[in-house]
Amino acid sequence: MSDAKLDEAALRRPEFTEGHRIKLGDGQEWTFPKPRIRFFPVRDKSGGIDVGMKADFGEAHRETLAALMDRTGDDIEAGVERFRLRLELAVGLLTQNYDLDDAALQTLLAMDFDDPALVEMWTKLGDVLQGRSPKP
Repeated sequence: MSDAKLDEAALRRPEFTEGHRIKLGDGQEWTFPKPRIRFFPVRDKSGGIDVGMKADFGEAHRETLAALMDRTGDDIEAGVERFRLRLELAVGLLTQNYDLDDAALQTLLAMDFDDPALVEMWTKLGDVLQGRSPKP
């Protein structure tokens, strides 16, 4: 990618919707549409209660979110998979509002644990991806 600054307003899709604004990797605020996620009780085959979930951004978003919530473990492989799922959700929401190529996504959604701004960005994104308002 060139060093040219991304033009947030020019990259908006015609169907752009307001939502949560988060400062991303290029230092600008970008808008993520607000996912609506509803949780409800579901009886499993043994009669026990499980948690059902419906996401208004379609089945793929719901399945990815469910996979993220189900992914446990403290090993590196589990951590990498959880981050991959977060990336998938973030790219899905962000590209609903913006026409972004791979280079732009790499700039906007990078992660570096030594960069406090990127750690804070991903903390806020975690809330947005799960349908919660980001904490101030």
